[in-house]
Amino acid sequence: MSGESQSFAAAISGQEQILIDSADPRIDEGIEFFRDRFESLRVKSIDSQTRTGETNLYTEKKEVFVYSNAAAIKNALAYCRAAIDELERMKLTPDLEGGTGRGATKGIPDENELTEARGEKPLPGGKGINPLHFPEVRQSA
Repeated sequence: MSGESQSFAAAISGQEQILIDSADPRIDEGIEFFRDRFESLRVKSIDSQTRTGETNLYTEKKEVFVYSNAAAIKNALAYCRAAIDELERMKLTPDLEGGTGRGATKGIPDENELTEARGEKPLPGGKGINPLHFPEVRQSA
């Protein structure tokens, strides 16, 4: 059994090598493109902007809005990694339809897209007491 299993593994490995050697060279170009893009995205710095909104003196808090491209970079990295995996799988598949996935480069998410996160921040010097948490204050108001 062991000898036959090794024989099958050697035959499979030989056939995979034939597919890899006979694969379209544009697949290797695509893999190289996405690897370069992936590496450039890995070293890209995260841009963020913080803006303040309205201040609520009653609750002693102010609105804070943070805009960042961290999620966009993460999406672009995931897209590139998936494209590399797909192109590597294509090397092990006989080319029956003649496609090489050339349209994939146009679908890369924009890594500069900013997304908004909203929150509240206590005012400096505030006591951190929210009068809305006390029932006797709400009843008398």
